[in-house]
Amino acid sequence: MRAGYRIFGIVQGVGFRPYVARTAEKYGICGYVKNCGGYVELLAEGGHLRSFLHDLFAFSGIISYEEFTPSGESFEDFKIVESTDGDALPPLLTPDLPLCDECETELFDTSSRRYLHPFISCAKCGARYSITEKIPYDRERTTMAEFPLCDDCKKEYGDISNRRHFAQTQCCNECGPEIYFNNLTGVTAIEKAIEEITSGKVIAIKGVGGYHLAADPSNDAAISRLREIKRRDKKPFAVMMRDMETIRKYCHITDAEEKTLKSNARPIVLLKPKKSCISPFVAQESDRLGVFLPYTGYQHLILQKIEAIVLTSANLSDNPIIIEDEDAKKIPCDGVLHHNREIVTPLDDSVIAIVDDEPVIFRRARGYVPLTIRADAEDGIFAAGSDLKASFGFSKGGNLYLSQYLGDLENSGNAKRYESEIKRMGDLFEVRPKRVVCDLHPGFHSSKIAEEMGLPTVKIQHHFAHTLAVMAEFSLDSAIGISFDGTGYGTDGAIWGSEFIYADRYGFKRIGHLKEWEMLGGDDFAKDAKKCAISLLLPYGNVLSDSRFDIIRAALHNKINTVRTTSAGRLFDGVAAMLGICEENTYEGRCGEALCRVAESDCDAADIRLPLEILEDEFEIDPTPFFERVIKNEEKKSFARAFHISLANAIVDGAVFVREKTSENNVCLSGGVFQNRLLLSLAKEGLKRAGFNVYHNKKYPLGDGSIALGQLYFKERK
Repeated sequence: MRAGYRIFGIVQGVGFRPYVARTAEKYGICGYVKNCGGYVELLAEGGHLRSFLHDLFAFSGIISYEEFTPSGESFEDFKIVESTDGDALPPLLTPDLPLCDECETELFDTSSRRYLHPFISCAKCGARYSITEKIPYDRERTTMAEFPLCDDCKKEYGDISNRRHFAQTQCCNECGPEIYFNNLTGVTAIEKAIEEITSGKVIAIKGVGGYHLAADPSNDAAISRLREIKRRDKKPFAVMMRDMETIRKYCHITDAEEKTLKSNARPIVLLKPKKSCISPFVAQESDRLGVFLPYTGYQHLILQKIEAIVLTSANLSDNPIIIEDEDAKKIPCDGVLHHNREIVTPLDDSVIAIVDDEPVIFRRARGYVPLTIRADAEDGIFAAGSDLKASFGFSKGGNLYLSQYLGDLENSGNAKRYESEIKRMGDLFEVRPKRVVCDLHPGFHSSKIAEEMGLPTVKIQHHFAHTLAVMAEFSLDSAIGISFDGTGYGTDGAIWGSEFIYADRYGFKRIGHLKEWEMLGGDDFAKDAKKCAISLLLPYGNVLSDSRFDIIRAALHNKINTVRTTSAGRLFDGVAAMLGICEENTYEGRCGEALCRVAESDCDAADIRLPLEILEDEFEIDPTPFFERVIKNEEKKSFARAFHISLANAIVDGAVFVREKTSENNVCLSGGVFQNRLLLSLAKEGLKRAGFNVYHNKKYPLGDGSIALGQLYFKERK
C-alpha cells in the first residue's frame, strides 16, 4: 500500500520532518518527507501505514492535507530528502521559539558537550522567523548557514533517534555563533556582563529580534540612567525574571497569566506587583509590571546569576528597534554583549494583558509573527494598516499574513523600516500584490506608501477596519461594531473615535457615537489632557481655573485650528484631567491608564446615566450629566469609577439600540480605548447580560496593530 500527501500548516521550523521520520521508523514505513515551498510532501509505503498516518496527523501544527497519487520506484527505507521550491501554495513559518525544557536542562549539565552553550537549541526550539532569509526553511536559507556543523553535530543531525535530527539551528560550542563582551568571548563574556549589571551599569544585549538595554531593577541610579539613555521619562520598563518561582515572589499571578508567560511566545505580561525591592522607577506610576521569562540560552545563563533584570529595547523611545551591530556600538551605555549571528527580521517583544482570563494584545511581534489566520479572502491583497502602531498585511491562498509591530510612522526611521519590511515579507512569502487596501485618512504615511505602489487602491474607514479585524479572527459575516479609540478619520471629514456601526464584509452604516464636540487640532492636544478638559467643559466657564482658558475659548469659538471629534480617547484624557488624576500624556494612553487605576481602587460609584439622544435612526451619547455632577462635587477623584460604569452602561444601551434596528446579535469591541481593562470587563459583562454574543481580538491587538487584518478581510461588491 502506497500513499502521498501534501501537508499544510505550521510544519516548517517546528521539527515536523524529524517527527515524521521517527514515526515512520516506529511503524516500519518506507518513503520520504521534504519541504516544498509552502507545504511538506510525504510519500509513505509499507509497514503499518494506517497507524502511521493516525499518529502523523495528530501533529498539532497541521491545518489541512491533500492526497496525491505517487509515482516512481518503491523505497527501501525512509528519508528526509532535499527541499524543493514547490509551487505557489502559501508557506507558513513558525515564530521564534523559546528554549525547550530539555535544552535548558542540558545547558546546565556539566557532562554535556553543550554545557553553558549560549546558542543551544534543538528541533523544538530556537530562532526561526528572525533568521530566515528564504523558504523552504532549511539551514542554508537562514543566517545559521554561516556556521557549518562540526563532526559531532553532523552525526546528531543525521541520527533519526536524536532530538537534533534535522534541527536546522542546532550547533555547539565548537561550531555555533559566538558571544562577545568587549574583548571577552563565551561564558567569560557573559560573566563580565553580569558583573557590570550587578555593579549598577547599563549594558546592551543583542537578542533574537534586536538589541535590548539591561539594568539591575533594584538599583534606582541604574534605572534613572537607563531612562536618560532611552529618553523615556514615565513609560514603564519590562523586567525579565528567572522562572515562575521568581515571578510569584514579585507579582500576583493568575492561572491564565502563568499560562501566557510560559507559552511559546514568551511575551511580556502585565502583572500586578507585590511590594518588593524593585525600584519604583521601573514601573513609575503604573500599577502593573511588565514581566517575561528568558527565551534564549544566554538569557538563561544571565538569569541564573541575577534573579531579575530590566530588559527594554535599546532604541531611543519611538525609534525603530536596533538590529545592526554598528548601530549598537553607538549606544551611550557601559558595554555591549553581542553575538555574530545576523538578525534578518527586527522583532520587538510582544506585550499582553489578561482581562477576565482572556488575552488582550498590546503589541504583537516576537513569538506571534508570522502566524496567520485562514479566511475567505481575495488573493494578492496588500493592506497598509495604520500610521500608529503600524503593521501591514498580505493575503495569499486563504491565509492572512500580518507583519510585526513597526512603531509610529511619524518617525522617519520607522517609516523606512516599514517599507523595507514590506519588501522582505513580500519576497519571503512570494506575494505579488494585485490590489491595495488602506486607511481613509488623507494624511497617513501608510496610505501614501500604498498609493505609490501604483496598484488599484481601495480606502476604507478606520473604525470599520477595526470591526472587520475582530470579524476576521472569529469568521463573522456581520456584526455590531463598537470601536473606541483616539483618532479615526470619518467619512464626513471629522475625527471619529466612539463608533457604533452595523457592518458586514462589504460596508457599514454608522448608527451611533459620542456627542460631537470641537477640539483644538494638532498632536499637542492628544498630549495635553487639560486642553481636552477645557474644551469639554467650555459651556460651564473656566471651572478648572486655567490661565489658557480665554485663548482656548477664542480659538474654539473662531474655529482656529480646530476639528470636530467624537473621540473616546480624548474623552478619557479630558476626564482624567478634570478629576485631577493626570493632565499630560507623556506617553500614549497614560491618562487613560491613570484613570483606570484610580477607578479600580474605588468600591462605590455614583449612578450617572449617559442618555442616548435619538436622531431619527441614529443616536448620540451625551456625557454632560457626568460633567455636571463632577463640577458640583469637591471629591472629584471619586468619580473615576462612575465614569467607567456610566460609559459601559451607555455602550450596552447603544448596542441594544442597534440590535433593535438590525436584528444583529454579534458585538465586536475594538480600538485602543478597550485596552482599558476595567471598561472592557464592564462592557463585556453588561453586553453578555443583555444577551449579546461578545467578541474582541485575542490573537491580534485591540488597537491599531490589527487595522491591516481588518483591511484584508474587507470584500468589494462585485
